[in-house]
Amino acid sequence: MHKYTGVSNTVGLSDILASEQKIEINDYLQTLENLPDLHLLPSGGLPANPSELLGSEKMKQLLADLSGSYDYIIIDAPPMLVSDPQVLLGLVDGVLLVLVPGKTPRDVVSAVKEQVSHTGVRLLGVVFNRLKQGKRSGYYGGYSGSYYNTYYSSSYYAQDDTEANGAVKKKGLFKKSKKRA
Repeated sequence: MHKYTGVSNTVGLSDILASEQKIEINDYLQTLENLPDLHLLPSGGLPANPSELLGSEKMKQLLADLSGSYDYIIIDAPPMLVSDPQVLLGLVDGVLLVLVPGKTPRDVVSAVKEQVSHTGVRLLGVVFNRLKQGKRSGYYGGYSGSYYNTYYSSSYYAQDDTEANGAVKKKGLFKKSKKRA
């Protein structure tokens, strides 16, 4: 998210969780210039033990503290095929499954869906990633398998982009600030 929004990733979540000192979360939250009611906590440096930090009591307390100030918290997590987002399943109220149509294998989607359902966490919906709009046709704006395969070759994907990120803490999909500018 820091790359997409242009905010600094010098310090962030990993630094808060790895610190032995009490940290003021507001010192780490960044506000986007064009969206003053949206706050971003970047990931920070790459820790040696990300799953351990994400599953820690400190992470639980951080989410509890943030829930006191915000209506919605979105956690942008890596694909469900790694352990980090699996640890987060115990801390969130819902999950958005992010996938690439025509690329993400159905059996992987089914496995992730089953894994999420076993935790009791709600699957809030699916987000299609890397779609390119063609000529409008019908109700779906021209998205089709043949269009998709024509414009996105397998070389477009340097790695498996099967994703299930976007764990959501609290009541919905977006973290809305109670504070007003």
